[in-house]
Amino acid sequence: NNQKDYSPCDFFGGDLEGIEHKLDYLVNLGITVIYLNPISESASNHRYDTADYMKVDPFLGSNFRFSHLCKVAKSKGIRIILDGVYSHTGSDSVYFNKNNNYKTVGAYQSDSSPFYNWYTFFDFPHKYQSWWGFKTLPEVNENDKDWQSYIISGKNGVLYNWLNMGAYGFRLDVADELPDCVISLIRKTLKEHSPDNFLLGEVWEDATNKQSYGTNRLYALGNALDSVMNYPFRGFCLDFLLNKIDALDLFNFLVSQVLNYPSEMYYTLMNLLSSHDVPRAKTLLSTNLDGENMTRKEQATITISNKQSLHGENLLKLATVIQFVIPGIPSIYYGDEQGLDGLKDPLNRSTFIEQNADLHRFFELISTLRNEEPLLKTGFVSYMPINPHVISILRYSVDNKDFFSNDIQNAAIITIINRSGDSQILDIALNDFNACIESDNLQYLNAYKFSEVHNLTSDNVPILDNNHIKLTLDAYSFATIKVT
Repeated sequence: NNQKDYSPCDFFGGDLEGIEHKLDYLVNLGITVIYLNPISESASNHRYDTADYMKVDPFLGSNFRFSHLCKVAKSKGIRIILDGVYSHTGSDSVYFNKNNNYKTVGAYQSDSSPFYNWYTFFDFPHKYQSWWGFKTLPEVNENDKDWQSYIISGKNGVLYNWLNMGAYGFRLDVADELPDCVISLIRKTLKEHSPDNFLLGEVWEDATNKQSYGTNRLYALGNALDSVMNYPFRGFCLDFLLNKIDALDLFNFLVSQVLNYPSEMYYTLMNLLSSHDVPRAKTLLSTNLDGENMTRKEQATITISNKQSLHGENLLKLATVIQFVIPGIPSIYYGDEQGLDGLKDPLNRSTFIEQNADLHRFFELISTLRNEEPLLKTGFVSYMPINPHVISILRYSVDNKDFFSNDIQNAAIITIINRSGDSQILDIALNDFNACIESDNLQYLNAYKFSEVHNLTSDNVPILDNNHIKLTLDAYSFATIKVT
């Protein structure tokens, strides 16, 4: 109350050691990568106002604690990527030092500061370029060679600092505001350190035709980002489950991503349903509210009835199934697996709590299924709308090979999602999956003589009849069927 500026400075005690204590929980959930929001020293709880790129925020621990977390996580099959916040710093920082809290001579204090050329001043020192007008977030000049050396290319720079401590890559915050040449330089540095290092971009639109600041971006040409956050998928998936679009609309979107993206990027898209920048999926699906045109106070007083919550959980399960059976990297925003609620920032960033064992078991089931069935990771894909309420997703091999020509037993996994409140009697012919299947692949698929069928996710046993799958789907339900 009565704050002149937005100052998110409430803290709740979570730290890196706490994550380390929960690694087995994450292993059981099938997690193989942890993406952490910023952990560098900062004045706020969200830490996008970086104060010192080289240090872990003392609230969270120390550089040693982060290195130890990476080591223990790796021993359990989990790697960690960090949030790279490089288009701006905090005004209260080693580099700008507006509040005079650091011993360094910051750019705000003197035009002879070693960091002065990082920033653009209109009337020194009080008027300067800042991120979206937030004076606590002065923008940097990414073309400044000293900045590039300090952050990106220097062997003692920021990227190497975290990579040498055990990080396996970065998610680039507001990638649109970083020049393509800078993103390429970041990629070059990451891959020189290790070809396995991962570069993910915060891009909200289709990365293959993205335009920003009057130019076509080069994200998907192979020398920039490895992947992007797939916000378009989130929008279409949730709109389908909210009856805002039908199965044909979702089909057209899913096919467009197959056609638009280079396959290397398509198979690594970060498929998310929630994040710290959007309402939680369960809340949206329970209430059909997105928080737009509502004050924070109004959002905070929203009451979700038990009936609404149960309906939201059912739809969230269907969204998660879609997310986990299409190509890409399914991303669980912390707490979604426990049914956390929250509309827009900061209500979507509430503290983690274990409160919904049933929903958690479901997430474990779907994640385990994906990890145990290689076809769901690297198989060919095709989509088919059955009717306005039902969509099916086919993952399959061709001539005992997956999409990347790895050896794999010939099989097909078909997932069918019924979003409606009515049961559906279905008869699906395998050779009806002809959209986006290359003719040679379709020939192989039609030639398959499947003899066994298994429902991988329930006791609802389908009937296999001359390459037709026949079953009845209950309201708000799905089936994942493997035929061999």
